Amino acid sequence: MFAAMMVPHRQEGIKLAQMALNKSTTPGVKELAQRSLQNQQTELPELQSIAQSGNMSQQLPEEPLSRFNEQEMTELKQFSGREFDLKWLDIFSGHHMSAIMMADMNGAGLQTEARRRSWLRRSMTNSCRMFLT
Repeated sequence: MFAAMMVPHRQEGIKLAQMALNKSTTPGVKELAQRSLQNQQTELPELQSIAQSGNMSQQLPEEPLSRFNEQEMTELKQFSGREFDLKWLDIFSGHHMSAIMMADMNGAGLQTEARRRSWLRRSMTNSCRMFLT
């Protein structure tokens, strides 16, 4: 179930990163968005494969985990300059926190515990690196 929830989550993350690449005026935000885009595009096929192998259909996370949604995306599109960058960083942070919450709630969602831990460790390490560098 975790992988099925993470597929649309990663797709949303890709849209979010692409928006920052197009609208941000801050080099650091653009760099963070580029690295996020690369990580999410790399992880998406793996999650799709896991979900398909478990015969799971994509599932949107339940409220309140679906913090990043169409309403926020619409609102974000209205901002520009520094306001956009600050709002984008806020949404980006919430987007990653919702992934951590989904992982906590669906601990056995991947086929094996070892595979889940390996994927989660890699994903969260990449996300943390983006914030720290």
